[in-house]
Amino acid sequence: MQSHDRSLRSRLLGLLLRPVVRYCLKNSYSIQQFYVSAKELFAKEAALLLEESGRPPNASRISVLTGLTRTDVGRLLSGETSAEEQKPNLVWRILGQWSTDKRFTTRRGDPKTLDAQNDFPRLCESVSKHINPGTFLQELEALGLVDRRGNQLALLKSEQVLHKNPEKSFEILSQDIESLISCISQNALHEELGRNLHLRTEYDNVSLAKLEIVRAWIDAEGKEFHKRARDFISQYDADVTPSLSGNGGCKVVISAFGFIEKPEL
Repeated sequence: MQSHDRSLRSRLLGLLLRPVVRYCLKNSYSIQQFYVSAKELFAKEAALLLEESGRPPNASRISVLTGLTRTDVGRLLSGETSAEEQKPNLVWRILGQWSTDKRFTTRRGDPKTLDAQNDFPRLCESVSKHINPGTFLQELEALGLVDRRGNQLALLKSEQVLHKNPEKSFEILSQDIESLISCISQNALHEELGRNLHLRTEYDNVSLAKLEIVRAWIDAEGKEFHKRARDFISQYDADVTPSLSGNGGCKVVISAFGFIEKPEL
């Protein structure tokens, strides 16, 4: 690798890490804590990448891929790497299925009230045959998304309510960051694979007195856009529309957020 390529890669990595480092500094995480977490993530993510590529992960392969010693790899992977990492994505998919699949919606397109013993397990099976319906029902109830009355389940909100659950919020943040990095990397470095939407709107002198009007508008418009997006894309998803011809397996991600920062007074 030429020196200017190494320099570019180093600058790109620095740009990726900058917001994470700023978060650490603002929240009193030391570089030692960062280093310990980074080592563990390098080992776990390398094992996942090897599995995804069809190669059984072992200490030697992970060591070569990460630069960690085999002793470190063995120690870092000795703990449980639980299936919890997949839960947020599956919860999103169950919510989307319940909101868009005609088997689980009314003629008006609203989510049906489901029977916990029959309908809800069918909903889970339409997303993945490996889902435990009872476990995911507890997950949806814990997030305040399902109203359970006896054996009847009503979907209260089509988006996850995470403001009271920091760990779940950061799990979704992790997925958003991964998707955004993939989006921009493909646009900037692999344009031959197709361009992805990447837009940013920013104003830095908005009236403090009108801030809540802006916040309410962003919230309402964002929810409406995502509803339209789910309605449109779901008709081309093989899980929601089993009659589709051709191979499935392609992932489409749309994420939205609005951030409002008040000046320090």
